[in-house]
Amino acid sequence: MNFQFVREKAGVSWRWTKNAFRVSRDWCSRQWTAIRPGPEVRRASMAGAALIALAWAAYVGTQVRFGFGPLGDAAICVVAAAVVLALACLAVALALWIIRKLPLWPTAVLLVAAALIGSSWPSSAASGAALVLTAAGIASTCASLYRGGFRRMARQRQVITIALLVLGAVTSSVPSSRKQRW
Repeated sequence: MNFQFVREKAGVSWRWTKNAFRVSRDWCSRQWTAIRPGPEVRRASMAGAALIALAWAAYVGTQVRFGFGPLGDAAICVVAAAVVLALACLAVALALWIIRKLPLWPTAVLLVAAALIGSSWPSSAASGAALVLTAAGIASTCASLYRGGFRRMARQRQVITIALLVLGAVTSSVPSSRKQRW
């Protein structure tokens, strides 16, 4: 068998494959550049989402009776929905800003572990996620006490470490108010 012939065929095949993927990537890039949405689309989608939320609030206001008549009830619901929408947007923006500042891998491990345990926890998803976050908090404060040099820490960090350790110990020892049903 002629190995030189096989190597040449493999080289030609590999070059052809790389070229095909390069052509495909370039074509997709050109197509996306042609149809990519701009900032006006983002602004319009935000406005559309806010308007549909306020329209839904007006509809709910016609169904709920506060005693101010249909228009008054709808106006109350629209104002309440606008305030809640603004506060929720601020909360989400703050949460995204905080998550962006966190280290990538520890945050990912904590969130995935909390989601996995929370989704399979028998009583409620929130208690399963709280269990993971409590265990992570206790482990991190113990590591901070053991390896972090507690005496060399700043006073604020010492207070936060002790407070988190006490909070973790208290929340992990509180019995569940519900009976477990297996």
